[in-house]
Amino acid sequence: MVALISINIRDATIADISRLAEIWHGAWHDAHDRIVPPELVLLRTRESFDSGLRAASTSVRVAGEVDAPLGFYALKGAELYQLFV
Repeated sequence: MVALISINIRDATIADISRLAEIWHGAWHDAHDRIVPPELVLLRTRESFDSGLRAASTSVRVAGEVDAPLGFYALKGAELYQLFV
C-alpha cells in the first residue's frame, strides 16, 4: 500500500521571502561556485536573492506551510523560471 502525502501549494507571502531566499542562495552557491567567474559569485549575495524574490513575489508559489516552506517555484511570464524542492 502506498501512503499519500498532502503538501499545501500556495501563493508566497512576505513572511516566506527570507526562508525562500535562503533556500535559493544555498542551492545556487552549491551548484555554481566552482563553475562561474568569482566576480559573479560575489554578486550572488543572500540579499540579492531576497530582492529577486520580492520583485517576483506575485509569481512565486510555495510548497509547505508559512513557517516551514519546503520549496518553491517562480514563473517569468509563461516560463518556469525557478524550481526548488
